Amino acid sequence: MKIEDDIIDRDADDLAALGHKQELQRSFGIWSILAIGFTTANTWTSIFGTLTNALQQGGIPTLVYGFIAVTVGQAFTALSLGEFAHAFPTAGGQYHWVAELSQKKIRGPLSYVTMWLTIGCYIMLTCSACVLVGQAFMGLQILANPQITSSANTIFWWSQGVAIASAALNLFGMKIMPYWDNFGSELFLSGFGFIVTIIVIPAAGGIINSSTYVFADFVNYTGWDSSLVVFMTGLISSTFGMAYLDAATHIAEEVPNPKKTVPLVMWTTVLVGFVTGFSFLLVVSFCMGDIATILTGPTGFPEFEIIRVALGGGSTPNLGVSAGIFVLCVLNALVPIGPIPAMEQVCGRLIYALARDGGFPFASVFAHVDSRFNSPIAAQLLSLVAVLVINCLFLGSTNAFNALISASVLMGQLSCAIPAALVLFCGRDKLPVKWITWGKFSIVPHVVSCLVALWYLAFFFLPYTLPVTVTNINYTAAIVGGFFVLMALLWIVVRILNGKPFEGPLHIIEKI
Repeated sequence: MKIEDDIIDRDADDLAALGHKQELQRSFGIWSILAIGFTTANTWTSIFGTLTNALQQGGIPTLVYGFIAVTVGQAFTALSLGEFAHAFPTAGGQYHWVAELSQKKIRGPLSYVTMWLTIGCYIMLTCSACVLVGQAFMGLQILANPQITSSANTIFWWSQGVAIASAALNLFGMKIMPYWDNFGSELFLSGFGFIVTIIVIPAAGGIINSSTYVFADFVNYTGWDSSLVVFMTGLISSTFGMAYLDAATHIAEEVPNPKKTVPLVMWTTVLVGFVTGFSFLLVVSFCMGDIATILTGPTGFPEFEIIRVALGGGSTPNLGVSAGIFVLCVLNALVPIGPIPAMEQVCGRLIYALARDGGFPFASVFAHVDSRFNSPIAAQLLSLVAVLVINCLFLGSTNAFNALISASVLMGQLSCAIPAALVLFCGRDKLPVKWITWGKFSIVPHVVSCLVALWYLAFFFLPYTLPVTVTNINYTAAIVGGFFVLMALLWIVVRILNGKPFEGPLHIIEKI
């Protein structure tokens, strides 16, 4: 116990060097934080639940080759993030890294923008995950009663209920959160669901697609003439499943020895995500049958249609087949629930970190940690309100789901690219002597991280299909633009309340 106490004391000293007092308990072990990292991305189920976009825009080749391309980009991004996480282990993550690396005259605005990009990323992620669960529950209702049809209102209320339940766990259940992350998410829901699904689907002996169909048959239901545009705009599933590698760093103040633990978790997340995601993709790709059938099935949820087709659920399946289909669909509907509390936790911790430095209106309220619940209650409640409000977009257009994912991935990658760009343009001299070093290749991860951000910027605002109508328009630009307007307004409010512009974190690291 003395060794563990010494480590925690040293972690508190490192945090003090950042100008902050240790307020949150370091109650998350390496397995808990690995679970947060892995299940926030939740690669295999994120891909499974968002297949529609890729199947319409390139088909199975977009899924397979797109996932490989995205993984390469995210692997380098993880190497870039790991270097910063080792040097500056705080809940602010990219926000603190940018403040340390930037010049004084741009430190305040740049760190502020970076933090809000990160907050926006995780709020949109949480919204997307809640809507995904709502769609899954709607699909279960249709499986149980084929007479009903899919309803946006029903999906909306399911998503709101999941968001509220997850917030309650964060507000009042911090003592059980590490156990939830271990058992509820990583080990049971996601791990068990993955194993069962990749065994049952091929073992059912249903349709087996040819290698040509999987690796070469490029389809285009979009109206775009350019195959490149079709492929690039069809990468939502892959990016959704391999993004959010920074999640672990936002819990850095609640895990012992974060300088080594957090980078290792980031890199492991990419490795585990690729192994589970790619093996799952291959199983699903060979067993899904005809794409048109999957996209037009009665449940309106391609994930369940693949299970139904693979297990032989035709127009009149027998009772045993129907029961098997329903049970496997229930398991796959429960899997996305696991990481949502961790997503909401990250949202609250980000708001808490910004408020702690005076960068948020009424900072003393949102920076307060309730000692009874070991949680920044006000920050967590605000993140819940944001999720509930943004989820209302789904009532206006079901296409908002793809836009939420695109906005989340884009803002997250931009927040990762800003510190990488600062290293490239301002030099590495501000980085302390570190455990992590890549020698003469040290700039490569940072270059790739920036290129990935430019890649997303170039294609994520484009329409998914042509011609553009009110029902199929890509709302990503509107969501991101609206978020920047909100960011600017809050900058003005903070300036008025503080009597001066926000200058960034209160203390910049000189030495750890």
